[in-house]
Amino acid sequence: MSNQIDQNFDEPVDVEGAARILKLKKSTIYQLTHQRRLRFFRAHGKVYFRRQDLLDYVFNADNAVLSRGEIEDKANQQLLREQQNVEN
Repeated sequence: MSNQIDQNFDEPVDVEGAARILKLKKSTIYQLTHQRRLRFFRAHGKVYFRRQDLLDYVFNADNAVLSRGEIEDKANQQLLREQQNVEN
């Protein structure tokens, strides 16, 4: 079964499959492609995706929700940068 999953992983995915993988409506998939937020390919008048591109979209750093600790670390780093700029 693992081999079957690997083979399917390389197959192109249509809009319906992308919607199923991302658990979104097909209209949302079309909207994301129109906005160029989701990488896609066109062939014979149809839209296709690579599974890896769909997963990359989900796990994109821009989509990440930071933990409180990460937010505090970023805030502290920004404060240090600002203090260094004032001193220079």
